[in-house]
Formats: sequence, structure tokens, C-alpha cells
Amino acid sequence: MIAQPTIGVFALQGDVREHVRMLQGAGVTALPVRRPSELARVDALVLPGGESTTMYKLAGIFDLLEPLRKRLAGGMPSLGTCAGMIMLADRIESGIEGQETLGGLDVVVRRNAFGRQVDSFESDVDFVGFDAPFHALLIRAPWVEKVGEGVDVLATVASGPAVGRIVAVRQDSPIIVGATEGAGLVASGIPALLAYTRDMIPLENRQVAEIKPGRVRVLDFEGDEVNAETIHVEWDLDAAEKSGYEDFMLKEIFEQPEAVRNTMRGRVKKGRITLDEVTWSGADLAAISKVVVVACGTSYHSGMAAKHAIEHYTRIPVELDLASEFRYRDPVLDAHSLVIGVAQSGETADTLAAVRFAREMGAKVVAVTNVVGSSITRDADAVLFTHAGPEIGVAATKTFLAQLVALNLFALYLAQERGVMDPAKIGETIDAMRALPDQIEEVLTLQGEVHRAAKRYASARDFIFMGRGVGMAVALEGALKLKEISYIHAEGYAAGELKHGAIALIEEGVPVVAILTGVALYEKMLGNVSEVRARGAETILIAPRNDERACTLANELFEMPVTKPLLTPILDTIPLQLLAYFVAKERGLSPDKPRNLAKSVTVE
Repeated sequence: MIAQPTIGVFALQGDVREHVRMLQGAGVTALPVRRPSELARVDALVLPGGESTTMYKLAGIFDLLEPLRKRLAGGMPSLGTCAGMIMLADRIESGIEGQETLGGLDVVVRRNAFGRQVDSFESDVDFVGFDAPFHALLIRAPWVEKVGEGVDVLATVASGPAVGRIVAVRQDSPIIVGATEGAGLVASGIPALLAYTRDMIPLENRQVAEIKPGRVRVLDFEGDEVNAETIHVEWDLDAAEKSGYEDFMLKEIFEQPEAVRNTMRGRVKKGRITLDEVTWSGADLAAISKVVVVACGTSYHSGMAAKHAIEHYTRIPVELDLASEFRYRDPVLDAHSLVIGVAQSGETADTLAAVRFAREMGAKVVAVTNVVGSSITRDADAVLFTHAGPEIGVAATKTFLAQLVALNLFALYLAQERGVMDPAKIGETIDAMRALPDQIEEVLTLQGEVHRAAKRYASARDFIFMGRGVGMAVALEGALKLKEISYIHAEGYAAGELKHGAIALIEEGVPVVAILTGVALYEKMLGNVSEVRARGAETILIAPRNDERACTLANELFEMPVTKPLLTPILDTIPLQLLAYFVAKERGLSPDKPRNLAKSVTVE
């Protein structure tokens, strides 16, 4: 067993004492390191960043890696956590000198997911260089919150028996590894590596990768080599660049026609829906007695719309759960239950936990995700990929529309295979879905009108969004987008619930966004709009084209092309995405990098 090492804590900014106390509370010997001479007292150095609670994990690191240490010659590997950079090295004898470069280290600076070079150590922080040898270094950039999800790992070694080797360990948070001629690659997301290779290995949980130039070896935590699956990523590198747009979010909003086309491509053949990823027999599908959709955030809103579609097309009862709550309500599941886990990144911790729980209960699991090789694809019985391409902006846009399309296709597929829906009606819905990309392009021409409205309401303190039926999912998503990137307090409501409390929030000048495209509840929605206008609200309406009644009730009106009622969220969401984007810009904020948020939520 490794003797308990002494950990030195050195913070790039802020007070290290909090981190030292947390480590000591977890049973780890820890000391603050404030100057080079103090390095002689420690065996390893920690540079904390991000959520400091993850530092608790350090208490078990050394026992965890002991079997591996024995198998990998040349010293102890490094371990990256979402808290920042951790170096596990031989005792540093010669100390460090305050200098602008990293001394003898052969530093590799990759490009991050935003398509620009990560700020170098020299220009970003007053860093220090190491002259002493050490075996391996894995950096999860401590300033990750400043540049967003997908910052590249910077990795290297200096001298000693492990020259040219990186050792990366996955414990919960995603790690992608790859190798090209003359280089080894490590990152937390696929887009960061696209400039160097399309062949990558997503590490599974409790796996370790030894990366050398041109070669990757994967082991388990017992040190046994495993055959890791290499995935080939079809994403175009240009898709991870701004391509002339001011922000990734705006670019991705305008990529939505192609995202919808790609998600449908190859899934309708001779008038029938064909999902090659779903291999259950007709008997298996006929035996399903209940569907449960689990998701978080934007994916939860696509699940809300899917609930309406699945129940309407198949007449199977559908439950909708926030993944973070699912396990704790003691859900009733069995072999006749189908659980659909929706996660844009495929790495959302709560959704992963939910689908794993569902499988333990004997339920069938379908995953809906945008990322090939992500964790959820390995935890599901079947996978429905949304082919939206890389999405860099933290606020989901094109992946949301792609999820709506994929889930509608799956709902129709269930109805088709169970024989409960007239094939002619399935064909009509498929035709309506084929028309969506062109209709999305049509809606995007409203950009100027939406920008004008954003200028008008950018200084508002509060927004109310309301809808009924599938329009409620649109209202919730519109409110989420606005609060995510503009920091305006925004709430989405079922319009019928206004009189049960929310209408008390309406006062002179409050903007209220209403979704009027649902045919069945159109008259009721008009009544709700009239009620808020009578109390002084400014109304922003999403309504069918040439709707004169809506026009008389609107301060701002965005007219939508006609489609099937259950498909309306795919069109209605777009002006709300643009509204959130332009309001954020008017307020001088970055839509791509909202505060306190990450693209992939990999902790519970």
C-alpha cells in the first residue's frame, strides 16, 4: 500500500485554506504551498478550480490507483477531476522557479471546443515552471468556467522513464482519448479533438488510458488491458467553428434545418419508419404497457412534447420524470415498462443514474442522444441518435429540435409496429415532417422582427411564458432559454393555471409570451391572452399565419407556417431561441458562455 502522501495545495486565484481544510477533513494530509521552497515538503501538488466539493474524491484516490500503479512502470499516474488539475509525481526535490514558461515541459496547447486557442499559461495566469522530472501530468484547465465546456486537456511529461506518456483516468466525468502519428490526445469532449483525428476512444467509467504518440492502451482499475471500442466521428470540423457568425448559438440556430434533415435521413423507407438502432421484435414492442421519459433541462421539455405524441399515436400511458427525482419517488417498473432517457451529451449524471436504475428494475431502455460513444449509449438497450452535429453553445438549440424530431419518429414507429395507427395517417405525419426543414428556414426569416422585439424588452425584469398542450413545453423551453443567457427572471406556465396564482405577477408592462398554435385549445389561449392584456401585460404571440384575432391582441406577433399540431413545437421554439439570443446581446452578454452553466452536467 502506498504511504499516505502529503498533498500541497496551490491556487491560481483565491484562498487555498478552504481547500486545505476540506482535504484534511477527508483524512488527507494537506498543506498550503505559497512559495517554491515549500514544495520540498509535499509529494504531490493540487491546483483546485471549479467546484471544490469534488476535492472530497481525493481521499480515496490512492487506494483506488494502487493496483494500477503496480502494473504501470515508471511511477504513479496522474488523475484529472472536474475540480481542476491534479499532479501526482515523485517527490519534487529541486523546487520551482518563478518564470513565465513551463520550463522543461513540452507543453501541448490544443484548441478548445469554441474553436480558438485556449489562453496560454504565459498570458492567462502568472504560472510557474518545473525543472524537476516527474512522470505524468493531466490538466483539466482550472479556468474551464471562463471558456466553457470542452476545454482541451493540456498534457505532457518532462523526463524519466515515462517520457512521452500520458495516463488518463476516468471516474464519472467523460474523457475522450485518441492518437495520431507523433501525438497522443486527451480531452473531455469530442469537438476538441476534431482538428487532429476522427477516430477516438471514449473511456468507460473506471478505465485508464496510457497514451503515447500514435498508440493508446486501455486498462481497467485492476491493471488488466481491455479491448476498447474506437468510434469514428463523422462531424465536420467546420461545424465546430463559427463560420462567420458572431456567436455559436446564432450559428446553431441557423443550422437547425440541416439538423432536422439529418435526424430524419435514412429513417423513412418506402413509407415506413425504419429505426435500425431499435432491434426489439414486434412481440417485445406489443408487450409494452407503460412508457416513462426521464430527462433534465431542455431534454425534459422535449420529453414533455414526446409524452403528448406517444400517448396520441400509440395510446400507451406515458409518465414524465425529471431524472434527478426519478429514483427517489420509488417508481413502479417491470419488464413491460419502456424507459426513454433523453440526454443531449449522453453524459448527464442524473439521466445516466435514472436509466441504470430502470435497467436494474428490469425495464427496457431507449437512449436519445447526440453523441456517439457517450455513456448513455452503453447503458441503454437501444439508441436513437440525433444527428445534429456538434453543438458548442451552452444553451441547447439545434439538439432540442433534433430531439423533438427523433422522439416523434419513435412515437410513430411504436404505433406502426404495434399496428394501432392507420398507415395513411402515419404517412401524412411523415410528409409533414419532411416539410419541416423548409418551414424552419421560413421561420428563420423572422430574425429581424425578433431582434426588434428584443430591443424593446431587453430591459424587462421579468418575463412570463404560457402555453397549453404541447405549447406548454414550448413555453417552458422559451423561459429556460431566456433565463439561461440573459439572466432575466422568466417563468413558463400552463396557461390554464394562471388564475391559480401566477396572474398575481402580471402588472403594467410585464412581457407575456403566449403560444397560440395549438388548434384544440386555441380559443382558451385567446382568453388567457385577453386576461393578461386587461392587467397591463405586453403580449408577444406565436400564432398561425394570417391570424387576425391574434393580431388584434399582440404587441409583437410572430407568424408560423401550418403543420401538424404535435409538430408545432419544432417551429414555435425558433423565435423564442432568437428572442433569448438577441435579448442577451442587447444586454451585453455572451450567449455562448452563460455564467454558472456547463454544456454537460456530469455531476448530480
